[in-house]
Amino acid sequence: METTNKFTNLQRSRLAMLITARRVSITVTINKLINFCQKIPLIGRKVPDSLYGGNDTKTVITILANIFRLSKRLMLKAIYIGFIIVLSFIALDVGGQENPPFDIDAIMTFFFFLSFLAAPIAFGKSLNLDVGTDLLLIDKLRADAHAYIPARIYERKVIDLGATLPFAIILSLHESYSLLQALAILPLMIAVKIAFESVFLVNFALFRRWSKNAYKILSYIYVFGGLALCFVPFIMVALGTYFPFKQVVFHPLFVIGVLLAAVGSALYIHRYKHYRELAWGTVVNYNLAMEKVKPNQKKQLFGNSDKWNEKMTDSDMHSDRFAGLSGYAYFNKIFFFRHRKFFRKKIMIRAIIVGTALITLTAYLIFAGDSEDPETSTSRILPICFFFAYMLSLGRAATGAMFANCDASMLTYPFYRTPSVVIQNFYLRLKKILQFNAPAFTLLGLFAITGDILFPFYVTRDISAVDWMMIPPYVVTMVMIWLFFSFHDLFIYYIIQPYTSELGTKSKLFSFIQFGVYFLSYMNVMLNEVNIYIYMAIIISFTFVYVAAGLLSINKFCWKTFKLK
Repeated sequence: METTNKFTNLQRSRLAMLITARRVSITVTINKLINFCQKIPLIGRKVPDSLYGGNDTKTVITILANIFRLSKRLMLKAIYIGFIIVLSFIALDVGGQENPPFDIDAIMTFFFFLSFLAAPIAFGKSLNLDVGTDLLLIDKLRADAHAYIPARIYERKVIDLGATLPFAIILSLHESYSLLQALAILPLMIAVKIAFESVFLVNFALFRRWSKNAYKILSYIYVFGGLALCFVPFIMVALGTYFPFKQVVFHPLFVIGVLLAAVGSALYIHRYKHYRELAWGTVVNYNLAMEKVKPNQKKQLFGNSDKWNEKMTDSDMHSDRFAGLSGYAYFNKIFFFRHRKFFRKKIMIRAIIVGTALITLTAYLIFAGDSEDPETSTSRILPICFFFAYMLSLGRAATGAMFANCDASMLTYPFYRTPSVVIQNFYLRLKKILQFNAPAFTLLGLFAITGDILFPFYVTRDISAVDWMMIPPYVVTMVMIWLFFSFHDLFIYYIIQPYTSELGTKSKLFSFIQFGVYFLSYMNVMLNEVNIYIYMAIIISFTFVYVAAGLLSINKFCWKTFKLK
């Protein structure tokens, strides 16, 4: 009787812990959403601080948040199933089948190895605690790991069961599977995942005796093991060999074996004694990883610009030559003069790289260009130059240097954050970044013109074959690309100001925008056969609209957003 009461109380404790974890997670998400909305121009001022404590409002938002999370989980599962289907078609194509049919056996081969083996091995919950909610509750709020981790293990399995239910219903529409068979797959899959959880826990209990880094070692082993299994179904399907899914999964021995393993695993999970050590292994490894990431993040954001001041000479400190200037024109002139050696080095390196590429292209066209047919060639270099421009732009390096060597200190003073000062500094710095980018972008423009417009001359040695009327729009397009990249980095810096006083960044919006610009720039590489007139029109019009809207935003909002974090 006493044992039964202890078991019941423990289960209640785990359920209560799980509910608390969900509330904490949703509250953190909602508060982040409110904070984000408060930073949006125009809308932000209408979002009151009282929302943080408004329980009635938060109830509505909580319902919406749960609906959003459910939709997100279903969407991710749909993407996963779509990924499996695409992989099966690719494997069939690699195997030599042209226009392969919809092969349910190939799809279920992938499904078994990925869902029944790879995912349970690589992503077991006991070795993959979330760095968000789980870390917060265990590390900061000191949640009881013995009650919390088992609850999270079972919660994840319930979520997986619900998210995979639509797949089972869709699978039942195929003639090979009845609704009962399709639905039976789900509990069997969950049972396999529960069984693997105990395998992780047993191995951790053994490894902890021999190594202090048992958590880290096991994580690597299981992740790489799971990834390795992902290649097995691809090879099998490509070779025309399918896994007998129905014969194996619905075989009585498999069903009984999996269910018994799941029950035994559940009992072991209940009696496991090393959850606290496992949880702290997660916390310690996460914190150590963050400490290692910080220097790399700092170097990625600022390079060595935060140490530029250490390499200055006495002559760099003299500012008599700018005695005729005043105000912030004088202030910025001194800043860029004192750091001229470092900027000059970056400018020269970029100019040399593009200049070398231009000379190489010209030499190739002179000596080997006659092997090409200008009438049939539709490939264009200009779109590729957009990606090169992203790589060459000094905007990111310049804004990082501005913050590390100037703004990180100056933003502590109220006068430096006044509208007139912020706006004036923005335009002075934009002019300077345009100057920094001019040499490399000029050579890049010549590179595009040489490869696209002068190409027929090198092939035919006939000057009349050159379409000289294309040069002006090419020049305008390259000017717009130069303007876009020079403006964009400074605009994002002022309108978001993502950097912290510790020379890091906590802005997810900044990271998202940076990745988005990189992705769009890289996608231009794929547009080498695009209609060049449409491409130039899009670049010119988009840059014009973007810069115009950006300048309006700078004049209206940047003094509100440009502050130290």
